[in-house]
Amino acid sequence: MRVKLYFIKITAIALLTGCYGCNSTAPPVIKPIDAELNSRLITGKNLEPGLFSTTDIVQYYEIDHANKSPKQLAAYLQEFANDKYPVNGLARRNSFTIYFYQKKLFVNYNSHLYEYARDNENGKIDGHNNDLKAMLNYYKFSARPNELVRHTSIYNKGVNQLTVIDTLQLNK
Repeated sequence: MRVKLYFIKITAIALLTGCYGCNSTAPPVIKPIDAELNSRLITGKNLEPGLFSTTDIVQYYEIDHANKSPKQLAAYLQEFANDKYPVNGLARRNSFTIYFYQKKLFVNYNSHLYEYARDNENGKIDGHNNDLKAMLNYYKFSARPNELVRHTSIYNKGVNQLTVIDTLQLNK
């Protein structure tokens, strides 16, 4: 009887905790998959010469998005990117892409991340398209040197849920 009562209490606590998480207003948790590699991809230091672009940069993050709507997630990720990568700092790049992959308990995205960044033209992690939650891509057009285009895509299990394209002004 005591074991049964104990089991019921634990189950109730787990259900309440799970339901609280479903309605959470907490921001998504974002962490670099490999902070050292992200830094090296930006600076170009300690990378194989000639195999990595210094003008088309890729960054990799894991995200636990806490059940945000695609619109909410896009707004949060754009704010995250603005804080982490100021727009004027991106102006000297041809393109700058940030990938956000769903945080999973038993998935190690880091195991071949260097090779994905080096060998894949778009920098995506092979075999994890369903885990890609978002992509922010910044690029510029030579005809508009004072502007940067930001292309935000939100995905769910490999399917595009939302695309937002906006233009950001560069400060001189």
